[in-house]
Amino acid sequence: TTSAHECSSPPGEPGSGRAEEMASSFLSTAELVKQGAEARLYRAAFLGKPTIIKERFPKLYRHPELHDKLNSRRTAHEVRSILRCRKAGFLPRLPCIWLNPSYNLSCP
Repeated sequence: TTSAHECSSPPGEPGSGRAEEMASSFLSTAELVKQGAEARLYRAAFLGKPTIIKERFPKLYRHPELHDKLNSRRTAHEVRSILRCRKAGFLPRLPCIWLNPSYNLSCP
């Protein structure tokens, strides 16, 4: 099982376009599992391990700054919740968190 301290972000510099290009290429080989109002879930393999990818897509009816702030906060809350569960001892059943380099979040 991977601990929260072993998590890191995948390669790619935020804002360079390279990270977005890599993500797009990666998602093109992933299997869409479910789509909701806020995100799409994909199944794939990352570094040889089964992976679920949550892609939050733009909501065109929202102001871009509001959209970015909401997505950032929601992602941060999800990460914090998983890390709290890890600290409480639920490690075997919880995923490691891998983040898009454009997010200003990381595992402690």
